[in-house]
Amino acid sequence: MLINETPFTLIHSIKPHTDAIYSLYHLNDNRIASCSNDTTIRIFNPSNSYHCDQVLHRHKEPIYSICQLPDGTIVSSSDDKSIKIGEFTIKNAHSKWI
Repeated sequence: MLINETPFTLIHSIKPHTDAIYSLYHLNDNRIASCSNDTTIRIFNPSNSYHCDQVLHRHKEPIYSICQLPDGTIVSSSDDKSIKIGEFTIKNAHSKWI
């Protein structure tokens, strides 16, 4: 068995979700989307220290998979037995003024 012993360098660590994360997706605009057992999709901006740009609440059950279509539409699948298809807009992740 061949084992690569190249050292791993941690660049950044974030813990935005309140439960298990099931999938990550690299978006067309270079941001990163994650989906979780906490029923949210979160969009992160790597050029801004991986700040969470937006939290999407689409499903009532855990979200297992996400992808992005060429036109920018985000598609998600959930334990609620549904596939949600829809765009997202850039919003601030905060619910109050900063």
